[in-house]
Amino acid sequence: MGFLVLSGRQAEGAQNARVGSQYRCTTGSGEGSRERFTAAVRSFLTFWGSVASTIRRLSLPSHPDWSTPVAENDTTSDADLTVKQQREKRRAEKVAALKKKQEREKRNRMIGIVAASMAGLLIVGTLVTIVVTSATPPRDPAAIEIEGLQTFDSLEAVHVQSAVEYTMTPPAGGPHNPSWLNCGIYEQEVPAEYAVHSLEHGAVWVTYDPELVSGGDLDALRRAMPSTYIILSPFSGLPAPVVASAWGSQVALDGVDDPRLNDFIVKFRLSPDAPEPGALCSQSLDGPGKIS
Repeated sequence: MGFLVLSGRQAEGAQNARVGSQYRCTTGSGEGSRERFTAAVRSFLTFWGSVASTIRRLSLPSHPDWSTPVAENDTTSDADLTVKQQREKRRAEKVAALKKKQEREKRNRMIGIVAASMAGLLIVGTLVTIVVTSATPPRDPAAIEIEGLQTFDSLEAVHVQSAVEYTMTPPAGGPHNPSWLNCGIYEQEVPAEYAVHSLEHGAVWVTYDPELVSGGDLDALRRAMPSTYIILSPFSGLPAPVVASAWGSQVALDGVDDPRLNDFIVKFRLSPDAPEPGALCSQSLDGPGKIS
């Protein structure tokens, strides 16, 4: 395998501390999302009810200060008052008017603050509602059924130094090289014995016929690949335009837009059915033509 380039230390049996279960979905999460959304809406409505009550209270005029003389209720003629009493009366009128103005300004400021807070919280509440209601519940891999899926039992997970004649095309498990292939996107064919070792670690190997998949279709296929635990490479002599393989499982696809491709990746990437799910899919060997 002279065309392979060493990109990191090899360690047979090296285990990644992360387990595959952290990448997988759990049953019942959709029900939990609905319960959280209901509780959030209930709290949201309760809060806005209390805010509305506060605004109504602020909008009502406060009780008058009965200890303060009020000009409009004082019918005493200025002619009946002394000069000193007239000055006190005018001063009382000014004080009463000033107090009313201050109360009105204070009330308006409070209403403005509450209204601004309501507007901000309304925006936040709307965004939260949109996110919660539009979120797609995680899928349970065990519940995904794939038409045309082939499974292979009793595959030997042993290490060999020589080339292997596999019984399926491309291989979906069996004896493999002690070094695994670094996961990624390749534009050239990769050695099967190294790719199979990556399948042992929970990777999915997506292969395509370069005679049938190219140009825009190939670009779309590359964009559809996850960033980790995936290998994409050409493979000559495939039985279909695209074939997706995991350890012990494989499906032949009609093309790059076949919806079963995404179902296969969700179901089998880092599957606990792999012999060593979550073990490294990097820090080993790059095959020829790796582009990402």
